[in-house]
Amino acid sequence: MKSFLDLLKERVVIFDGAMGSNLQALNLTIDDWGGPNFENCSENLLYTRPDAIEKVHSSFLEVGCASGGLLWNLARITTLECHGVELDPQSARLAAERLPGRIAVGTLQDAAYPEDHFVAANLEQVVERVVDTAGLFRELWRVLRPGGVVIMDVGINPAHVVH
Repeated sequence: MKSFLDLLKERVVIFDGAMGSNLQALNLTIDDWGGPNFENCSENLLYTRPDAIEKVHSSFLEVGCASGGLLWNLARITTLECHGVELDPQSARLAAERLPGRIAVGTLQDAAYPEDHFVAANLEQVVERVVDTAGLFRELWRVLRPGGVVIMDVGINPAHVVH
């Protein structure tokens, strides 16, 4: 598996963190923003409510994280709290060595993450291997915060398609 940084050399990757949508979901008051002159000015929240900024940038999920390479790199270069789910126990063990306590073995549903927990989720060549795609997406929407972002790479190898 290629690292996230290697993929950036080959593809255009658009990653909109949905900062505005995630801040709106916190239902901040005018006073939280720093008064009416600063309403919706996320930069001012660095001074008035830094906890709100930290909350928005707190959690990233990779479904099908394999040995955790992407998550480990993101955890090193960002402030994201990175979590992963992996079906293969051996791969999950390797990922858990890199990110102790943040890797679940099994399906996304098995992981039982709290509702509205993640700001972004990545699924690289996962969807085409899942039998219950509707169930996967229902669970994904449940664990993503309002305004959360889903990044998907669907492989085109017909041998991997399960339905």
